[in-house]
Amino acid sequence: MNVRRLFTIALVVFVLLATMSSALAQDMMYAEAPMLAERVAAGELPSVDERLPSNPKVIPVVSEIGSYGGTLRFGDIGERLDEGLRIRHTGLFRYNFTASEYQADLAESWEWSNGNRTLTITLRDGLKWSDGDDFNTEDFRWHWEDIMNDPDISPNGPGGFWRAGGEVATFEVIDDTTFSYTWAIPYPIAMDSFGRTHFSGDNSLFGPSHWLQQFHGKYNDDAQAMAEEAGLERWVDLLNGKRAQGYNLSAQDINRPYVDSWTPIIIESDRVLLERNPYFHQVDEAGNQLPYMDNIEVTLAGDQDIYALRLSAGELDFGARYTRPSDLRLYRAEEENGDFTTYIAQSLRPSEFSLFLNQNYPDDVVRALFQSADFRIALSMGIDRDEMNDVLFFGLAAPHPATPLKTLPWFNNDWFSEKIEYHPDKANALLDGLGLTERDDAGFRLMSNGERMTIIAHGLASHQPGCEMMASDYVDIGIELICQEGTPDLISDLQISNELMTVMWHIGRATLFGRGTPDHFAVNDPSRHYWGTQWALWISSGGGEGIEPPQYIKDLNTLWDEFSQYPSDSAEAAALGAEYFAYWGEQLPIIPSVGLTPKPVIFSNRLRNVPTEDLFWGSDTNFYAPFHVEQWYIDES
Repeated sequence: MNVRRLFTIALVVFVLLATMSSALAQDMMYAEAPMLAERVAAGELPSVDERLPSNPKVIPVVSEIGSYGGTLRFGDIGERLDEGLRIRHTGLFRYNFTASEYQADLAESWEWSNGNRTLTITLRDGLKWSDGDDFNTEDFRWHWEDIMNDPDISPNGPGGFWRAGGEVATFEVIDDTTFSYTWAIPYPIAMDSFGRTHFSGDNSLFGPSHWLQQFHGKYNDDAQAMAEEAGLERWVDLLNGKRAQGYNLSAQDINRPYVDSWTPIIIESDRVLLERNPYFHQVDEAGNQLPYMDNIEVTLAGDQDIYALRLSAGELDFGARYTRPSDLRLYRAEEENGDFTTYIAQSLRPSEFSLFLNQNYPDDVVRALFQSADFRIALSMGIDRDEMNDVLFFGLAAPHPATPLKTLPWFNNDWFSEKIEYHPDKANALLDGLGLTERDDAGFRLMSNGERMTIIAHGLASHQPGCEMMASDYVDIGIELICQEGTPDLISDLQISNELMTVMWHIGRATLFGRGTPDHFAVNDPSRHYWGTQWALWISSGGGEGIEPPQYIKDLNTLWDEFSQYPSDSAEAAALGAEYFAYWGEQLPIIPSVGLTPKPVIFSNRLRNVPTEDLFWGSDTNFYAPFHVEQWYIDES
């Protein structure tokens, strides 16, 4: 059976399941939390049937239908307390754990047309903001016209992928629940960005227009006076603070309407208390409105060391973002005393420590070596990944090619080859074949100019353990690797000026989200393209800046553009992606070590319906969205 037929069958099955789910939701009798039933009885809220959309999102529970009540104890180590937003954040779409599939959430459906230039999105009919006001296409029109295209707020207009093809995309309201975006070129990779909840969420695509208009000069003549009364110079500053979703504590407003599962009701310098949103649009399979838990309390938990101690003492119910592999022994030892269980999620990074050799480095001799595939393959074969895994990750990580993850349809298993295995003898033979046969008194190879073959790698403090282990391995193949710790700003400055020889960094954006935000996987954005910055600068500037790349790099860029023209679940994308990423899998422009590294996930034993198998962790999924916290419940028995 060919690939196209498989995709056709999969699409038919998806449509059937979606139809069945829709029918199931519409036939349900709905139930609600006791705290909301009391408010209904008191006349403070409409009935649950009136608060839910006509087709609520049905969330399958992990193990059983839950019970209502209780408070999740949650911690944060950042003074912004932004975990209070991340854990509740809701968008039109959300990713699964591996960010290999996006699912409709606030949206009911989506469709590409016009040669993959137009994306039409249909919202669930009857959605509400947390204050009971209608959530509909007016909230998208508002954000597009009165935020993104208002010259006072956005002087340069929409940026980034909204200007794909050199023209600003257009927006159209079709009816109360349907709207569309149209780009100048085929742009289905937009959905690969929207799958990350934040990018299809509040203040990215929409906002509570009915509430925010009071702060906008176009809609309220008193907006400037309101801003000055608040100690601000412009109404724009007041509006921007009010519309912000809350990644900064100071920007949160407990009066602001939300569409999230919980909303803030108390905000203090060391604590945020969230309460369930009575208008949240999700239900379980039995028709019980979610979330199950009444509240989430986020407290400032100190630094990472104190955070680990609080988790291990059972003072927090859930921890993942700030846990460390180095604390695994502590967690395992304290499980019984703290009444919790430790699970292991895998990172979404193919490689935690990776060498990005600058193929545009100004030294002619070094540059020639860096542009040699044999040289890069030799460096890869010189890494003892098993030892690195055992020493740094308790044997719980795994080698992976320097490509997108194996969960994606364009992955080729042939990329798991001896090139990412430990073969120091073969590495030495490859280096000898490049003419690097002479050595100095310390045993390091000499280049054709008589200088020692020394690689200087700049990275963050978190990259140093892996870099130092690589440096030890490379002694056996006659390469000197010097690890330089730097700050992000320093590394960025050196990169822009082309003074970086090599960057030691992790490989990110290896999921579907990486199609929309490819970083080093597309040769068109110099800001994050560590191995060919000057080539990417030349391509992005249309030849006006940087260094003209060789033809094979130009061809790769053309292939990327073609790959980007097809939806990620299409047969065309699978074939073109496999062809495109073969360069990364076979030529190793990035040299990987070990990835899919362990991430401790701590669950209190009083939590139920928590996922415990096939867990992954990363920013590509917006961290918490795949956990479906809304269907967790607390059992004190």
